[in-house]
Amino acid sequence: MLDAMGIQVWSRRQQRQPGDAAEITLPDEAEEQLHDWDSLQQSVENCNRCTIAATRTQTVFGTGNQNAELMIIGEAPGADEDRQGEPFVGRAGQLLNQMLLACGFGREQVYIANILKCRPQANRNPSPE
Repeated sequence: MLDAMGIQVWSRRQQRQPGDAAEITLPDEAEEQLHDWDSLQQSVENCNRCTIAATRTQTVFGTGNQNAELMIIGEAPGADEDRQGEPFVGRAGQLLNQMLLACGFGREQVYIANILKCRPQANRNPSPE
């Protein structure tokens, strides 16, 4: 019926052609820390590269299975996350837990983190500062 109205529900994607991917070169320090979670977490805790660091309560690193097949990434910690030091613990965390369960995952089976590790003051939108 939808097809008769000219509405395509499913359409095949164009296959991507292999291209020249830009090669990323990490600084030696970053390369060494790539699989050293403790050092990475310590670097996050000591970070003061932007103005958000001055107003944070604490950093909010990630939590869960560090070898997980599924990683959930949020934008920035909220007030609850800032207080508890763990991502997705407020209302959004409750919803996330329910969504994970509906997909057959427990929270401990996935890795959960935010792009920003500090809460922007008054929940303002983060800027590239």
